[in-house]
Amino acid sequence: MSRTTFVLAAAAAFFNAACSDAPNPFGASGASTSAAGGGSGATSGPAATTGGGTTEVGTGSATTGGSGGAGGTSDVPDAAGSDDASGGAGPVDAGEDRAPMRDAPEVARSFVYVSGYDAPIMIFGMNTTTGALTPAGMGTTGMGGEPTSLVFSPDKRVVYAGDEQKNNPASRVIAFSIDPASGALTEINRENTGATTLADVGVHPSGKWVLAANYDTGDVTVFPVRADGGLGAAMPRVAAGGQPHFILFDSAGQYLFVPCVAAGHVAMFRFANGVLTPNQPASVAVNGSPRHIALTPDERFAYVISQSDSMIFSFTLDKTTGRLTPLESVASTASPTLGAHVAVHPSGKFLYASSRGDNSIIIFAIDANTGRLTRLGYQRDMISYPWWFGLDPTGQFLYVASDRSTSVLAHRVNTMTGLLQTIGMPLPVAMRPTFVGVLSLP
Repeated sequence: MSRTTFVLAAAAAFFNAACSDAPNPFGASGASTSAAGGGSGATSGPAATTGGGTTEVGTGSATTGGSGGAGGTSDVPDAAGSDDASGGAGPVDAGEDRAPMRDAPEVARSFVYVSGYDAPIMIFGMNTTTGALTPAGMGTTGMGGEPTSLVFSPDKRVVYAGDEQKNNPASRVIAFSIDPASGALTEINRENTGATTLADVGVHPSGKWVLAANYDTGDVTVFPVRADGGLGAAMPRVAAGGQPHFILFDSAGQYLFVPCVAAGHVAMFRFANGVLTPNQPASVAVNGSPRHIALTPDERFAYVISQSDSMIFSFTLDKTTGRLTPLESVASTASPTLGAHVAVHPSGKFLYASSRGDNSIIIFAIDANTGRLTRLGYQRDMISYPWWFGLDPTGQFLYVASDRSTSVLAHRVNTMTGLLQTIGMPLPVAMRPTFVGVLSLP
């Protein structure tokens, strides 16, 4: 039996068990958001015992200008500023309910998709009241598939899978139609990128173009989108820089931003009718290994996470010219560690980042006027080597894909404080997950 066949069989067994009369995999909820400040914060408050988790509190700001701060981890710094794993625990975030979750019957209109280093794309129905997930099916990219990134079309009718193909000669993008009632996927077609390893796939705001960031060849592939949502043949590739890793358009679709890990810059392009033209300047330097990028809802500020050290680099964005200008850099963890993904809360008030080396989601407050960041805390409970995480469009829930525990974990977002509360236990998935995303249908 091949690995893919074995994984699919195991996933089917999991779905059968989950859909039987067995207890709901979402039992009692727990919380472990660590509210941490800068290096000299002192602990306060009693240990939290409700809900199976603790919150650790410190004081101070983690924001720096230029080199970033080194203070603050999930362990509470002592009075001298050192990190001490036995530090005191602080109060639980009182803004969240710790009672066990109970799913109310509902017709799922929101779905969570999880994919990564194996053929399956797993589908969960999302309870929009509780955030709980229910297995809803599975798609597949076929033998040897590695759909390490997904993107939804603007009209929510198609999902495009970036089939990485790290160990094969050519990567590809696969288009699937989405059943609006069940979230099920049906393949439309697939097209090769013309390159080797694919790091990310993105879609133009018009829905007329799909792009792939080609990690090994240092360029970007553009595909036209057919009337049925399928892909046309790839257009000639455009150079971006060493190891491009993410595709991000502004909301108008005029400008494209591509962080390039090895090049140490974010490539900036103008985009018109499927044609990419280097902006002026063509890139902005990042003193690290830029991996992913996110914009605030008003598109005044941009944030880039560095893969090698989890530093966060902030920029202002000129919406007229599409140019990024450096603003500050912030250390998200106490010591350099492997960073992965970054996203802005729909309210624009908070920034979230994932650190694989630190096994955490880091939470920042965003100053609405200046774009500067203040670190609020960490979420570590039951998170293991997190890659992607996804926020639902309302900003109430955040889902984390943990590579080493092959699972996805739900969190409720306190929309006043930005802190996170775990919902139930991690749900197993049939791959090493690298992507998790939420699709909410009208």
